[in-house]
Amino acid sequence: MGMAPSDFLALPLLLPISLLLLFSSYGAARVTTLSTLSSSSYSTPSPKSDIDSAIVAIKITVPGTTKLVKFIHKLQKKYKNGYDATILIECNKQIQDSKELMKDSVEALQKYKNDGQATHVSDAHSWLGSAYGDVETCYDDIMEFCSEGLKDAIEKKVDDVKKHISISLMRVNDLHA
Repeated sequence: MGMAPSDFLALPLLLPISLLLLFSSYGAARVTTLSTLSSSSYSTPSPKSDIDSAIVAIKITVPGTTKLVKFIHKLQKKYKNGYDATILIECNKQIQDSKELMKDSVEALQKYKNDGQATHVSDAHSWLGSAYGDVETCYDDIMEFCSEGLKDAIEKKVDDVKKHISISLMRVNDLHA
């Protein structure tokens, strides 16, 4: 039901920088301009370059990740025992870690923007890859081990964060090209 990182490689990479693909619950692509998202919701300036596009993509992902952490915390109150409870505890840690890694990635890209040292892009790429891995592990554990009720409650939210991190990772990959 979710998309693997390799699925995003099939997406055309020749889109204007000012576009970010977001996916609806039906899996169909919906295009929203970064400038609209950033100016209306996130107080981030419109992207002017590939580096700005990567930074904005990550900054757009962080609030969704914060919402997911809060949602998992609420679910922990409902699922207090058994596998579901254990997996929610681990997922909460993983998602919080991924959020911090995304923030570190933004800082690294801002350093790259200031000093041009490519190691900052590599750091951001590594940290985003780790963030994706954390969210993917959470998603896989939920899908494999949790009750149907918990799967239904959280699957789409976790999958959405995965998709947004993948898009952010694509933007950072564009910097390597």
